Amino acid sequence: MNDAKRPMATLEDGTMVEVYGLLVAPSVRGDYQKAGVADHPDEEDQWDESEWEGVPHIRVRHDITSSPAWNALSFSAQALYIDLRVRMDVDGNGAVECTPSSMRGVGWKSKTTIYLALAELEVLGFIAKTRQGHRGRADKACSLFRFTDMPCPGHPEKGVPACGATMDWLAIKTNAEADAALKAINEKRARPIKARA
Repeated sequence: MNDAKRPMATLEDGTMVEVYGLLVAPSVRGDYQKAGVADHPDEEDQWDESEWEGVPHIRVRHDITSSPAWNALSFSAQALYIDLRVRMDVDGNGAVECTPSSMRGVGWKSKTTIYLALAELEVLGFIAKTRQGHRGRADKACSLFRFTDMPCPGHPEKGVPACGATMDWLAIKTNAEADAALKAINEKRARPIKARA
C-alpha cells in the first residue's frame, strides 16, 4: 500500500500516525491517548503475557509468514499449518499427528488435500517428520511431525528423540527456490500442486 492511501491521523502536536482498524501505531514515538485511542496499552505493556493466560491461542513467527517459503505455500497448506499448530498444544511438538480421521473434526474432508498440504509444509521446511507411519500394519502407527521453528522435547514412548529448533524453512531464500521445491513435489505426485504467483 503506498503512503497516499494509508489511513492517517494527526496528533495534537502535529505528529502523523498510521491508523489500522482500531489500533494506532505511531510512526514516531507518540502518545496513544493523544491519538484518541482509549484504553490502548502503553508500548511497554503491549505484550503483557498475563492477558493470554487461559486463552487458547497459537503464535506464528513473523519471519515465517513473511518468508519466500510461506508465500509459496498453497492456501490449503497455510490453513493446515495453523490447524497443526493448534494440535501441537494437545500432542506436543514432535508428536503432532495429521491423519484424515484426526483432521476431520476441524473441517478437513479430502485425504488428497491433506497429504498434498503436508508434502508442501515438509518440503518447504516448516515441519519435519519425527516418525514414519506404517500404512495397513497391525500396529497402525501414524506419522508424527514437529514444527522446525521450535525445539522438540522428545517423546520416548512414541520413539521421537529430542532436538532443537532447526529453522529448515530459512534455507529457502528466494521465491524461485520455493517454486523449485514445489516442482519437485509435483514430479512425484500424480496431481500437481500449483505454485501461487
